[in-house]
Amino acid sequence: MTRTPRRFSRRFPDYGWAWPTGSLDQLLKAALLPDDKAALALAEDWLDRYDIDSATFRDHRLLAAISHRFGTALARHAAYPRLLGLRRHLWTRSRMAISQAEPVLKAISEAGIRLLLIKGASRLASDPSTETGRVAHDIDIVVEEARLAEAFALIEARGWQSSSGASLRYWATQIGSIQSMNFFSGSLGDIDLHRDAYPAIRDDADEQRLWRQAEAASFHGIPVLVPSAADRAALAIAHGSLAAHSHSDWIVDCGSIMASDVFSWPAFCDIVERRRLATAATIVLSYLSQEIALDLPPDPLRKLAELADRSGGMSRLGCLLQAKPRNDMSGPLDFARWLAKKARMRGERQSRGVSDAQPILRGKPARRRPAAIPSSATGFAAVHSLDLGRDATTATRLSLSLLIEIAVPPLARRIELEINSASRHLARLRYRKLGKSGGSLILRYEGDVRLDPSERIVTIEGRPIRQLRETEGGASQARFGALPFRLLSAETRSAR
Repeated sequence: MTRTPRRFSRRFPDYGWAWPTGSLDQLLKAALLPDDKAALALAEDWLDRYDIDSATFRDHRLLAAISHRFGTALARHAAYPRLLGLRRHLWTRSRMAISQAEPVLKAISEAGIRLLLIKGASRLASDPSTETGRVAHDIDIVVEEARLAEAFALIEARGWQSSSGASLRYWATQIGSIQSMNFFSGSLGDIDLHRDAYPAIRDDADEQRLWRQAEAASFHGIPVLVPSAADRAALAIAHGSLAAHSHSDWIVDCGSIMASDVFSWPAFCDIVERRRLATAATIVLSYLSQEIALDLPPDPLRKLAELADRSGGMSRLGCLLQAKPRNDMSGPLDFARWLAKKARMRGERQSRGVSDAQPILRGKPARRRPAAIPSSATGFAAVHSLDLGRDATTATRLSLSLLIEIAVPPLARRIELEINSASRHLARLRYRKLGKSGGSLILRYEGDVRLDPSERIVTIEGRPIRQLRETEGGASQARFGALPFRLLSAETRSAR
């Protein structure tokens, strides 16, 4: 007896609750519906009701896919010239971003390090004909763990900076335990360097399987690998379901991959089960099957939905909250999503053994402002050198007491500084400013640092909260940029 296909509801807590809604749903249907006439009508209706210039970057990415699909069939619409201009603009930005990344990718490849492309870059490498319709402003690469430090050094040598704001010397202490690092260069260069292709819980055996099944390809003349079709779909779900509010062309990727002749449903289901992606996969497959009307076989969806039903309640709820676009959420739901994200990230860090290899010194406001600025105090700058004295040549651990005056903007924000030697990272200095008053803030940092015998001269450096692009203005600088400071006093002694 044939089983009736399961119907999914948009009501919480069913999987359809996390489906896209409103204008996003309409754009996805315009990009994906098998019926060209119905899809074109939806695209034209969207252009009638919405302004391209006011749309989000997420919508722009889908509009590029729609423009690629229909081409001149949209020419009769008044918004067509603007749509064509948007598509050309996004393609130009993508091509410039790829051009900035190419020297780094080439250097890594020429060093004999295998490059595995994932996400948007893997689609471009496996099907170059999609380049005008698939936006890829960032390039996601995976490098085998044994060569990760070497790839990191090649990126650093070409002047790329960590997007997080932490120095590359700090990231060198973390390279053995993190899942990925994001690097910027210039106005558009954006590379994500991954140790593991899949986020969340590590599975070394399955990562090795992914490498074994990867296929050779070329990315702008650079030899690369791309995951198998089953892995590409699973990876799109694994990454995309965690950022549904900012990207949705990953759903288009899933539909395209699953419709290809080389796609293996048994392999895909095995990967989803092993990687604990059943809830996210059920959300996507049920949307593609029930809302988009793609001709997907019913058995895989039934199997994955049963797996998702059996998953832990909190795990299932957390996935639903993260897969649902944030613009559909009210305040309490958005807060619940934030809690789910924090719990997931904590689990990831524990599974990967992530920890700060060097100490974090927490700043405390000085009890009283010095009656007079010491004559030894430095002027305001982003970086200051500090001579640790003779103790540094004999002690392997030194106690520091630093009094620092920081020029702060009139808003609440984090303050980050680092202590580095000529060759390595020693400590992070942190403080969270809650008040919105600007001016001068005097902080005291106390703690121990471990030193090599030769480390006597160190630098104290203000760091941004995140790396700023060349085009970002004063508001971003005040909120995220490195803050100038001066060193009022520094006391050192051998730690016991």
